[in-house]
Amino acid sequence: QAPAGVAEVALRAHVLQWLLEIVRCASAAGARRTGPDGMIATLMERIEADPANLPSVDELAARAGCSASWLRARFRQETDLSLGDYLIRTRINAAERLLRQSAASVTEVAHRLNFSSSQYFATCYRRYKNCAPGEARGRPRADVLAIILLWLY
Repeated sequence: QAPAGVAEVALRAHVLQWLLEIVRCASAAGARRTGPDGMIATLMERIEADPANLPSVDELAARAGCSASWLRARFRQETDLSLGDYLIRTRINAAERLLRQSAASVTEVAHRLNFSSSQYFATCYRRYKNCAPGEARGRPRADVLAIILLWLY
């Protein structure tokens, strides 16, 4: 029989090995995750639900109970996008839908989505969509073009 001290040390070593294996498995599972975590996914859903009334990053952070800098870093870590970029992209995508589905002018769409000016809206729209907002109405969607091309060939 081993003395009590040796048995205790051996038991602790086994427990530590077991805990290390749990940590390794948890890390590997986390590395395989494909989407944003719950908090970021919920934040994204809220942003997309009402792109016309987006709060500031500071307000989003206050609602989430964290600092704005932590929220920005976590958002980038989870999505590979900056939070500011995501907020603008969401409004631009909503604008594209409005332009295609309504007769609202470019200026009206810019105001509905709370852009500071129609010029700023047009600049952002060109940056993300590679065309002027007024051209969106006559431009077929990329997914529709892909389906048509597949059907033709």
